Parts: sequence; structure tokens; C-alpha cells
Amino acid sequence: MDDNFKLKSQIEMVVAQFIVWMPVLPLGRMKITITKDTEGFGIIDVDKCKYIGITDLRIKRKFDGYPESAVGRGSTIEEALEDTIKYFCEMLKEDNINRLTSEHVEYTEWSDF
Repeated sequence: MDDNFKLKSQIEMVVAQFIVWMPVLPLGRMKITITKDTEGFGIIDVDKCKYIGITDLRIKRKFDGYPESAVGRGSTIEEALEDTIKYFCEMLKEDNINRLTSEHVEYTEWSDF
């Protein structure tokens, strides 16, 4: 192996996990996992985006059919949770969805959550 080659690893710390109940969901609930952003992920002001939230439910988007999780950021766990839910609702509105069915969604692998 070349001495100039460096393997960069990243460790994410799960700081919270929430179960969110919403009547629009096919099973009534989804999980949101909040991780602490230790690297900054290229964000200019890391202090304002210290935590990242992601849903275990992915909506198959209307424009391309590709499943997308909602992702949110915040300076606190609560802000990241709120931003994730807000983005999830924006996705529903953009795709003009009032109620999700199993045809609209895909879940992440259980091992991811």
C-alpha cells in the first residue's frame, strides 16, 4: 500500500431516537434518529448545525420515483428533530400527498436504525 494513501474514518454518535406518530403515515409512525455532527460535513457554521436528524421512512418522490429520507439540522437535538419533521412535511406538500400508502414509501434497513 502506498504510504501517501490515508484511510479516513468517521464515527457518528447517535444522541437520540424518536418515534413520531402521524396519521399520514402508512403504519402510523416513523423513527427519527439524531446524530452529532463531529466533522461539519462541509457546513460553514458547524455550531448552528451541530446535530443531524434523518427519518427511517423514505418517500418515493413524485419527480423521479427515487426514495428520499427527510433530513434536518440544528444546534440542539430538539432543533434537528423539528427541522427533520418540517422537511418531511415539505416533501409531502411538494409531492401533493395527503396520505402515504405502502406504494409511496420505503423503509431503511432495520440495521440502519
